Formats: sequence, C-alpha cells, structure tokens
Amino acid sequence: LRVQDSKLMPYIIPKGFIALDGTSLTVCDVNDDESWFTIMMIAYTQTHVVMPTKKTGDLVNIEVDMLGKYVEKVTTAILQGTDADSGSAVTNQSYIEKIVERVLEKKALNK
Repeated sequence: LRVQDSKLMPYIIPKGFIALDGTSLTVCDVNDDESWFTIMMIAYTQTHVVMPTKKTGDLVNIEVDMLGKYVEKVTTAILQGTDADSGSAVTNQSYIEKIVERVLEKKALNK
C-alpha cells in the first residue's frame, strides 16, 4: 500500500499496528524511502472487512498506532526540556531524578 502523506511513515513499523478504513491490521513490510508498506489478511478477515473490495488506486483512511505518536511526544518534550502534558519548562535532570526515584521505590517494595 502506497502512502500519499509521507509524514505518516515514521509511525508505520514492521509488526506494528495500523487501521485501514477502520480495520486494525498488522504491518508486515515497510519501505520508508518509497513510502509503502504491506499487510496480510487471513481468510476470515478478508470476508469480514471492506479492504478486499478496494481497487488499486482507491483511497483509504489510515490511522497509525498511537503508541508511536505518544513516544515521539514524550521523547521530544524530554529533549526540549518541557513537560509533555503541560508544556512547562522541566530540566532533563528532573526527569532522570523522577525515574531513579520510581526505580528505587519499586526495589524497596519488592524486598
């Protein structure tokens, strides 16, 4: 399947999830340079969704996996030194301190 909007390609990964016309499917292969990916549908799925009725060149609605978008948002915020939810300034040191505190708390609880 060729993707018209190449901005979606970073969120399409092999073995990741994608929804095509509302049907959640697993991605098989991805070619970022040529903006395409493949999927595979088992026989049962083919008989219960609209995708097999599409012709080459038909447009479909694409929804990419939200986990990838979330990871990008949080990672970008950390690198920019802002809180992912509020946008307020936060130092990378405070993120690291929070992570260390959580790890230590978990270790203390598991003793």
